[in-house]
Amino acid sequence: MLSRLRRLEKEKRLSPKEKEWIKDRLLLGEADDANRGGRAEVVAAFSAWRVQDGDEDLDGEANGESLQALEISLKAVISAFGQDSAQAEEAEENYDKSTSQQQQQTRDDDSELEDHVLDGRTPTPEYTGAHGSLRSLAPRNNTIHNRTMLFYAQEMKEVAQKAQALSKDRLLLGNICWERFDTADGWPHLFIEKSHDLQFNDVMFLASFHSPLVVFEQLSAIYALSRYGCRSLRVIVPFFPTGTMERIERVGEVATAASLARMVSMVPQCSGGPAQFVFLDIHALQEQFYFTDQVIVLLKSCVRLLLKTLAKLPKEDNVVIVFPDDGAFKRFNKKFASFPTVICHKLRLQADQRVVEIRDGAEFVEGSHCIIVDDLVKSGGTLIECADVLLKKGAKKVSAYVTHGVFPNDSYRKFFHSSNPKVRFDSFWVTDTIPTVACKLTEPPFKVLSIAPLLTFLRQNFWDTEPDRYD
Repeated sequence: MLSRLRRLEKEKRLSPKEKEWIKDRLLLGEADDANRGGRAEVVAAFSAWRVQDGDEDLDGEANGESLQALEISLKAVISAFGQDSAQAEEAEENYDKSTSQQQQQTRDDDSELEDHVLDGRTPTPEYTGAHGSLRSLAPRNNTIHNRTMLFYAQEMKEVAQKAQALSKDRLLLGNICWERFDTADGWPHLFIEKSHDLQFNDVMFLASFHSPLVVFEQLSAIYALSRYGCRSLRVIVPFFPTGTMERIERVGEVATAASLARMVSMVPQCSGGPAQFVFLDIHALQEQFYFTDQVIVLLKSCVRLLLKTLAKLPKEDNVVIVFPDDGAFKRFNKKFASFPTVICHKLRLQADQRVVEIRDGAEFVEGSHCIIVDDLVKSGGTLIECADVLLKKGAKKVSAYVTHGVFPNDSYRKFFHSSNPKVRFDSFWVTDTIPTVACKLTEPPFKVLSIAPLLTFLRQNFWDTEPDRYD
């Protein structure tokens, strides 16, 4: 209680005389049960006394009734809480210590939570680690303190809700109303609910740049989130759509990857520094240099989701990782150091004809479960040709993994088992970085891996404690 009075005095809501007067009367003793009151009585009595008494000396003689009423109300509050002012002081000091310890414990428990969360299971209070029950990780009350506000594009609502459930309340879902004006032009009309809560808090935004029609409205929301005074802003861009157009081959072409990077780089700085943009399995690593120094770019990978899945396969599967080209090998080979690898390459026979051949690792193919790994798939022609070659070389079965399932013109249908495909894939793992496509992959061989578990770790200060977990 005394520390509260000091804060009120520092904020100039109490004069020094007022603070001393209240403190003296708090130490007089407890009020009897008949005089117990609530906070409302204290506020009302104190306000009435200050208005009536003005600058009079606080000797207790003037306006005695107001003084007596305030004294009784203040003592009643102390009695109602069952503690005197000294106990209140000690309780506040203990609260500050426990908050610091809780923050350290939360950071320590992150590593123990990783396997539990990445398995796709919602943590429960019964789950315990070396530091105790997960109940200890929950906030002390239902406030934003020590939590990150997560906003999201409309298409990412389901992913955001999964991430919030897995985070054990470390992520607090925000809401943006994505409407359009009642005119024929259809320009967006956006509204950020409870925007006042953004100030001095950590904010994340889960984007979905799956179509050029939604990029403008999402960039508008991202700019606004920063301008509303958040302490930090981390934008998760699961799929960078112009990533495959990162260079030009003849004069006159436009490298749209650089164009979108410049648009993103215009995000205003937050109160705590530049906004951070996290890209999952961007097509070309050099694209990070297309962004200006006004934003911080972080490149992360979803391959860990596949590794967790492979760990559950039977040992007799004899898993072999296959890269369809040199680019995929350079990008992902270090992540599969414990697996035998096969490298394929495309051989151009004529201007309009190419074939896929095995370049390295052909000795691992026979009798194995070959899993083709790449960052994205469009028509799927390369994957089918690669799988065909592997089966002819004696592979027991062939599966595939891609982070981004683009599949223009519903090209995913050619892989459905019900379509009697030319090459039958045993499993085809795809993440939901492009949610508008992932929701259509409902038939075998497709199995959608949600990026929601990864989002629980893409929070404030995560990079400082585990810098390479998803690199």
